[in-house]
Amino acid sequence: MTRYMFAIGAAALISAGARAQTDAFVQTVGMDTVRTFTHTSVPGATGIDFSLTCAISPTYPEPESHTIVFVFEWGPSLTGPWLTSPDYVNSVPAARTDFFATGVFHATGDAAFVRLHMYAGGIMVVSGEFTHTSVPTPAGAGVLLGAGAIMCVRRRR
Repeated sequence: MTRYMFAIGAAALISAGARAQTDAFVQTVGMDTVRTFTHTSVPGATGIDFSLTCAISPTYPEPESHTIVFVFEWGPSLTGPWLTSPDYVNSVPAARTDFFATGVFHATGDAAFVRLHMYAGGIMVVSGEFTHTSVPTPAGAGVLLGAGAIMCVRRRR
């Protein structure tokens, strides 16, 4: 029974180590808009995985499309210094809601604060989910995973 409980504990540590933090938001975006979020790190984290899934609605009836740019940022305090991801650029058709997802960006290093920086060619409303996940040390996660697997095998015998 003790071995089985250890395996459950190891599995829980692994899943807790990579727990995603998802912040839902609705934001009016202009030329330079920033949303800052606190980020809870896991012990020994070596990076942060970022992703964004959102709907973008322009607030103008003009017949032309406009561009919106998203940048992920991370830093040790509210005043930075901030490290940044590459730009994620999307062209939004006029008077239509557009859906956009960045995929996962892996940042090296860990931080207490993360930001979603947005730049738009016209006023737009963005609603979506911004996800930031601390990435545990690969060696530490592997050791825990291996220990859990060994304990499960021993329990079956």
